[in-house]
Amino acid sequence: MCADQKHHCYPFSIDQVQGGFQRLIARLPTEFINLAFGTIDECLDELLSSISNFFDVDRAYVYASGLSRI
Repeated sequence: MCADQKHHCYPFSIDQVQGGFQRLIARLPTEFINLAFGTIDECLDELLSSISNFFDVDRAYVYASGLSRI
């Protein structure tokens, strides 16, 4: 928290965070378009790692929900 204890302090401006997030999201279709056959798992692992690094969290997951079967 910041010194005033009302707001969190972040090392980046909202514009920097938004720009970084937009670059991350823009990269996703390119990664999938350029996939070699049989490499979807590795690509998903890399993308989830990029997402967790961007948000500075330990893990990122993909969940399936609902009644549909995979």
